[in-house]
Amino acid sequence: MKKDSQYETYISGEVLRYIDKQYRTIEDTDGRFICGLSMGGHGAISLLAKRPDLYAAAGSMSGVMALTSSSKRFGIGQLIGDYETHRDKWEQQSCLNLIENLTGLDKGIIIDCGISDFTIDVNRQMHRKLIELGIPHDYFERPGAHSWDYWTNALEYHIMYFKKFRDRYLNSENCP
Repeated sequence: MKKDSQYETYISGEVLRYIDKQYRTIEDTDGRFICGLSMGGHGAISLLAKRPDLYAAAGSMSGVMALTSSSKRFGIGQLIGDYETHRDKWEQQSCLNLIENLTGLDKGIIIDCGISDFTIDVNRQMHRKLIELGIPHDYFERPGAHSWDYWTNALEYHIMYFKKFRDRYLNSENCP
């Protein structure tokens, strides 16, 4: 197991600070959104679930929502140990379980997956779990596969979704 991996703190710490320093941003939870595709989709949703104090919403395009569905791919075993002997860590780190942390919170979630994508089944499973937990979210299935053509099209919907949350913040009493 790789104990010195700091990918999560890098994204939620160093990258956020860099962006706030380099660009005109809303340096507040309600002005921050995170989105990713494939394993990055898992990363975006899991970071929202682990750090709801940092993000207003997260989006996933063709996300690998259960790490167990990719136990032999993406080098995950090098980070949290092989699946056979560290099954509990795999379960704990999967979005399908982390999402419970968002129950009762006012966070935005958008999930988007092509019907020909190899991740469609686990995305459907995530959608059902969000419904069971009563967590509001937007869920889309459209023709397409695990490809840049699909993600390029989906990104526009994610940006519109995040804009809705940003506008809500800008029009609220919390906005300076």
